[in-house]
Amino acid sequence: MKISKIIVGLIITLSVNFAVANNYSWKNSSSEYTKCTNTNNCRGKGGYGIDIFQNGNTYLQLFYRNTQIHENSWNSFNLPPAFEWRFHYENGKKVYHALIYRSKTKKYNDLNVIRLSKEQSCYIGKISRSNNMNIKARQLADNKLLQCR
Repeated sequence: MKISKIIVGLIITLSVNFAVANNYSWKNSSSEYTKCTNTNNCRGKGGYGIDIFQNGNTYLQLFYRNTQIHENSWNSFNLPPAFEWRFHYENGKKVYHALIYRSKTKKYNDLNVIRLSKEQSCYIGKISRSNNMNIKARQLADNKLLQCR
């Protein structure tokens, strides 16, 4: 199990480094932040929204204009109220391409990255607690090669 985590981490690191070196990242990407003190109907950016609820597990649901486009669930974790929305400009308009959020348990403190798409978004990876984890999560989010599968 440990070796598979090391291999996955290595693959993500290599793909991020490859994408940055070969210009497969969105240029001039930037971030905007939202804080969600009310976990239901948290307004995001660019028409996106988030619902978080607990029913045995913790669920995060992502919406685009009131249509659910993604859901993640975990056994039990705490979600800090801040969400980072990554965007770039296309033809002078903001295009949101990723959401980064932290999930914390007694054992883990990870940054999760979701590729945003108005039709169907997907989980593209996580960065475990490490030096420069915020920078690594942004590089992962801005990597155009990592699309929904």
